[in-house]
Amino acid sequence: VPTLIFGAEALRRGTLGLDNTTPLLMLAGITAGVVALLPFVAAATIRINLR
Repeated sequence: VPTLIFGAEALRRGTLGLDNTTPLLMLAGITAGVVALLPFVAAATIRINLR
């Protein structure tokens, strides 16, 4: 849901001619956080399924 909100805000600001750097940086931060956590989540999921 935050991705949709920040993406829509970036699109809105872009169409109005405003600076859309902040929503795009928030999207980049969310993406970086998810990519950083993904290996740990995958390992935990595999560990749970192998029990």
